[in-house]
Amino acid sequence: MPNDFELITLAQQGHRVAFRDLVLRHQKTAYYFAYNLTGNHVDAEDLSQEVFMQIYNALDSFRGDSKFSTWLYRITFNTWTNMKRRRNSRLQTLFDPLDESHIQINSKSQISPEHETDNSLLYEHIQKATKKLSVREKSVFVLRQFENQKLEDIAEILNIKVGTVKSLLFRALMKMRKELAFYQLDEERLS
Repeated sequence: MPNDFELITLAQQGHRVAFRDLVLRHQKTAYYFAYNLTGNHVDAEDLSQEVFMQIYNALDSFRGDSKFSTWLYRITFNTWTNMKRRRNSRLQTLFDPLDESHIQINSKSQISPEHETDNSLLYEHIQKATKKLSVREKSVFVLRQFENQKLEDIAEILNIKVGTVKSLLFRALMKMRKELAFYQLDEERLS
C-alpha cells in the first residue's frame, strides 16, 4: 500500500482514487480531532468534511516539508477557528453555538450504571472547565491530551514556538486543575 507522500503525489497528478485513499486513511483522525474541538457529532462531521475539501483544493501547495497528518491537524485547527469566528460574528450572543469541549471516555468493558453516571458527571465538569480555556489553550490541550501529539508537533501544527506551546499547555492545565479541584477534594475525603 502506498504511503501518504506517494498518495499525495498521485493525487496532485489528478488521480482521484489516490485522494480517496488518503481521505479514507485519515478521516478518523480528522473526525476525532474535530469532535474534540467542537464537542458534538454534527459539527465534527461538518468540520472534517470542510477540512478535506480545503485539502483537496490546496493539495498542490503541499510540499512535503512536514507529515501529512501535521498539515491535516493545522488545517483542521484553522478551519475550526474560522468557523467559530464566523458563527460568533453572525450570532452576536453570549451563547456559543458550538459545544466546544468533549472528553472521550473509551471503555471496551461493561460499565456499571454508577460508573456511567460518574463518567457523565465528570464529562460535564470537564466540558465546563474547557470552556474557560482560550482557543489557543484549548487547541494545545486537546492536541496534547487527546491526540497525544508531541510538543514539537503541536508547535508545527499551530505554527508557534515550542516554548509557547509549553506555556499554553501549562496555563491550560492550571485552569483545568483549578476548575476540577473539587474532584481531588472528593477523592481525599473518600480515602
